Amino acid sequence: MIFFEQGVFRAGTYLNTAMMSFCSLITKEGMLHLENRFSQFCNEIERLSDSERKDFKILTKKQILSIFLMPNYLHYLDNFQTPDEYNKPGNSSVIYEIGCATGATFDIRYLHETLYSDSELIYTTMQNYDLKDIIVRRHPGDPTQSNFLQYSTKKAYDDSHNATEFILKCKRIASTGSNVSIEAAFWGRTPYVLTSCGAYNKTLHNLKIKEEQLVDDLYLNWYAFSFLFPREFYFDYDYMTYRLSNPPEIELYNKNLDYYLKQSRIRRSLLEIEPEESVKKIRELRALTVME
Repeated sequence: MIFFEQGVFRAGTYLNTAMMSFCSLITKEGMLHLENRFSQFCNEIERLSDSERKDFKILTKKQILSIFLMPNYLHYLDNFQTPDEYNKPGNSSVIYEIGCATGATFDIRYLHETLYSDSELIYTTMQNYDLKDIIVRRHPGDPTQSNFLQYSTKKAYDDSHNATEFILKCKRIASTGSNVSIEAAFWGRTPYVLTSCGAYNKTLHNLKIKEEQLVDDLYLNWYAFSFLFPREFYFDYDYMTYRLSNPPEIELYNKNLDYYLKQSRIRRSLLEIEPEESVKKIRELRALTVME
């Protein structure tokens, strides 16, 4: 059986992505599946020859985002900051210590192993942070637009245009199992995930831990270009046949990366230069596509 799920990067703000696996990602088995695939990726890198390793580039978070962001949203990169940057005295661009990204409350998939709900997430957050330092974003696809009374009677919900703007307001992002937490990792934010899901690995799981921790670039490179895949390949016979052949992780990484680069009209040579200059050149190139 093949399990499909929408990816972290979604249409509108980003190139559209998806996830697939041969076990449910919303289980401990699914978390182990991701861990094993990432370990395989690392092992394949170790086995590269010196010349192959020289050609294999690990991209920075900003480089990854510059590939996936749609041209009209590349200006978000102006607000990309790591803890060292947004914690500088006088920096007021990051407003909240922590943001809670809730899910669709009728979706019980995330409850079956831990019985941990969004209400408990918000309650635990309010136990560990002052109310003024918290913001809650409700899932835009929740038809009930559920009301969390322990929060809503005291403070308004987040009204950001999209999840990315919500992330950029916060130092930390917590969820029971939302992809918003792993998206936050790409933006240099500290992610918390409280239940078993595809975003669990490499994130924090205890809201009492307030130390800001970044997810390393190697894992995010694998996640973006090997674990995620282009959403338009959901029903592509040739691509799915290829995936069922169990290709090496690095081969899959390069295949997906090349496709994204083609979609965004980015020359691979632009990934070879100094990272900040690379991001600058990619943004300039992709801005031209808007003008065409």
